Amino acid sequence: MGVILLVVACAAPAAARGPAIGDIAAGDTIFWYEEGLNLTGLRDSVTNNPLTALRRYSGDDPSKAVLSELPISDDTSFDVPSVLIDTSPAVYYGYTPADGATVSVIVWKPELSLGVTLANPWHADAVEGLSLPEGTAIAFKITSPYVGTSYRVGSTYPARVDLVFTTPGGGELTALQGKDFSGMLVDTPVFYTDDPGK
Repeated sequence: MGVILLVVACAAPAAARGPAIGDIAAGDTIFWYEEGLNLTGLRDSVTNNPLTALRRYSGDDPSKAVLSELPISDDTSFDVPSVLIDTSPAVYYGYTPADGATVSVIVWKPELSLGVTLANPWHADAVEGLSLPEGTAIAFKITSPYVGTSYRVGSTYPARVDLVFTTPGGGELTALQGKDFSGMLVDTPVFYTDDPGK
């Protein structure tokens, strides 16, 4: 049976945060598509005024020109509007008209790439585009450098990814030859599907 591979990233992307994954503080990394983020940790520590925007400045310097702005209607539940972000990564500062710029966060586009290699211990040998003898053991290499390092609370990494295989008849599988490829933990920048615990 022939199989065509389709990757579906189910990672919910962000930075080393706390106490909950949605609680954002100065220097954290947030990702496009995130929803319900609590940005109160970016408020001015003296005035505690609610943020009205995240602003990106020329040269990452709040004394220079504003390059782009992400409006905030409620800084206790902010959705990252990817359509308004013009570059990745980018440094954005919390902003209120009363306080001006506060502290910054980094905004990234969550990225995931997939490769095919020989199975462990030959992960260095990519096999994409090659014809292999039947029965050759392979592994999938999943790379997600920023989600794999930044989306966590302490040592808890909530991001997960599924590999979905599409059969020639259009069926979709997340298990193949007895191996389940669903819900794989993204807790490192690069991992292989034959790594222990994956």
